[in-house]
Amino acid sequence: MAANGPRKQLALDTNVLFNLADGRDFAHAFREAFLAGGYALRFPPTVLEELVTAELELNDALILAETAVATIPLLVTSDRHLLDVDEDELVLLCGEADLCPVRAAHPRRLLRAIR
Repeated sequence: MAANGPRKQLALDTNVLFNLADGRDFAHAFREAFLAGGYALRFPPTVLEELVTAELELNDALILAETAVATIPLLVTSDRHLLDVDEDELVLLCGEADLCPVRAAHPRRLLRAIR
């Protein structure tokens, strides 16, 4: 997941890819709207590993870190563990590590934000 590329980028968590594969309407509406809006949809390397190994929800912190290193401000997820992270604490931790602040957001919430 390179930091170079389109300025409008979103990182996708593993469960969003599963939502797409399962044919979930909200996931497809999100994908279509943001691609049409010129966003690049990326996924951190650990997401690929989780897809291959089917070991889910073991790497949430690593996925957040990879998203921050790639300077992508939002990780799109439907994972309650990530959505319930204290945003202020996460932003402070990113700042202490000199990383881009990253937040987790549900695809439905992002769709509402652009409509």
